[in-house]
Amino acid sequence: MGQEVLVNAMLEGGQQLIDALPSRGLKVAAAFWVKPDDDEKWLLYIASPSLGTIALGPAYHVVNSVLREHPEWGIDFFDVALVNEHNPMALEARVHAKGYPHPIPFRGSSLGGMPIQGAYIYSPRSAATAAA
Repeated sequence: MGQEVLVNAMLEGGQQLIDALPSRGLKVAAAFWVKPDDDEKWLLYIASPSLGTIALGPAYHVVNSVLREHPEWGIDFFDVALVNEHNPMALEARVHAKGYPHPIPFRGSSLGGMPIQGAYIYSPRSAATAAA
């Protein structure tokens, strides 16, 4: 599978996941794929204001349930990291994605102070639509 096909599948699957979560009680304030500087694996970070009212364990259970129902999205449960909406990476991701209608590549060397190789950030409009 070519890199472009891999990235497109990753982005589409991520969008489907963040679109599905609000109906299960997990709102999405920001979402982005990150490839940490010291790892070869991409991680999908989902920042949620719901983590103020839902404990982390039950929130991960929601994510796992949705992913088990949709293996065609190609996202492994262990590729998802849930964070609070005030997480520094989430806050910076929201700033960089403003005004874009679709996930954008981010080529900076760090996001919210975390050294990274790269990132793809979903637009606030995408996340807001999912949170509604």
